[in-house]
Amino acid sequence: MERYRRQQSELHYTKEGKRRLAEAVAGTDRTRAPQPRRRLRIAAVIAAALALTVSAGALSPGIRGMLSDALGGFGEYAQEVQAEEVVDQGIALKVISALADSHATVVYAQARDLNGDRLKGEMQISGVLQAQDPAPGYGVVSHAECVGYDEETGAALLKFVSISSQPKAGTEAVDCQLIVFDLQPQQYAIEELPLPNELLTGETLRSFRPAEEEIVPDGSTEAVPDPVVLEPGQTPADLGSELVALSSLGFAEDGRLHILLEVPAEAVPSGSTLLSTLRSRYLESLDDGSVTPEMSNEYYERYNDPLLPEVWFTRDGGLYYDMSFPAGPEALDDLLLETLYGAVSLAEPIRGRWTVPLTVETAPESRMPLQGPLDGTEAILSPLSLILHTEWSADKEDAFKKSATDCFACLRDGSRIEGKSWGSAGMTGEFISRQWLFEQPVDLEQLTEITIGDWIIPIVDGVAGEAYS
Repeated sequence: MERYRRQQSELHYTKEGKRRLAEAVAGTDRTRAPQPRRRLRIAAVIAAALALTVSAGALSPGIRGMLSDALGGFGEYAQEVQAEEVVDQGIALKVISALADSHATVVYAQARDLNGDRLKGEMQISGVLQAQDPAPGYGVVSHAECVGYDEETGAALLKFVSISSQPKAGTEAVDCQLIVFDLQPQQYAIEELPLPNELLTGETLRSFRPAEEEIVPDGSTEAVPDPVVLEPGQTPADLGSELVALSSLGFAEDGRLHILLEVPAEAVPSGSTLLSTLRSRYLESLDDGSVTPEMSNEYYERYNDPLLPEVWFTRDGGLYYDMSFPAGPEALDDLLLETLYGAVSLAEPIRGRWTVPLTVETAPESRMPLQGPLDGTEAILSPLSLILHTEWSADKEDAFKKSATDCFACLRDGSRIEGKSWGSAGMTGEFISRQWLFEQPVDLEQLTEITIGDWIIPIVDGVAGEAYS
């Protein structure tokens, strides 16, 4: 029932003030919380060159080494950024290196805690890297991650990536701004934990209304008035995580389905988000052609609230999280629990606003019109990335969505450089595009072929031949 699942995957709760986790875990394609990327060690000559482009006094040796590793072969395309250090909430943020082409920008910044070591451990970042004057209606995919932490200096190396759905017409410098909204140290991703549907019965479980002193504020503006929650320990189950366990699952006295989870007592609700969704077994049983978007929306709204009712509370020294859904025992045979996902934080979030305007020179690139089944599409290649861009049509949109696989740039020496897919974007009636970022820099003069799934695009002397599969 892939079509139904795809439609449902786009219908998830969003919670204002929850570190914008919905953008990380409940957006299109259910993007996972950022994970550290593989680092590529580079030659000593690149490290030496890097030391020249970044002031020796600006970075600790630990951060300088992390930056060298993170840049890898892209070190020769990286440039020093002349931007002021900005300070908020006792955290100093300074952009130290960047590289870009006409549609992709990668920025590295150093964050230093001026008051302690709050940045230690795994860290998630809410921020955006965007044009200073973004064109209306054109989307930007932004990604932020912590590359590493230097315990000696209390500094962290942060990486920001921006991919524009509409490439610039030329290769002039990119004027952009980095905006960081909050830093969440010691936040750990909860990814796709199966919930035990077999524990769900039509029985009404014991429930209660927690006292005001038991309720733990989570910073949400949608507090549930006079909430009903399940009593802990009625259907305990291990979910395969040290950070979250099922305590009770079933229907409460309010006629709603509740999921009660236990998290470590030291967890911080204001930096944590746990989400799930109720689906329909009936729709899951139908073939793809039988499920319309209207049917999918109808069942989603039948079993899920627009905003997920949630309550954090304490009892007998434990910390619990109760979420509920507008489905009663009469719907039991049709209910299907989706996996649990989100994040649990063990430290307070650092919320502020760090804004850094910057200008980044772009790398050389090649623009090639494609032929064959991709006729009318332009391929824009740089050492950093590949984007396919064309006028919108229903056929092209379907074809571009099917090209979600990673790509490979094939060189004359027989080597292949992988490009990671960053998804597709478009505006009906205007354009459609798909973007990839290369794991290593691509020498455009040595390029002989681009492969994207079943598509093969031959390249001869910088000119694209007819695509075939």
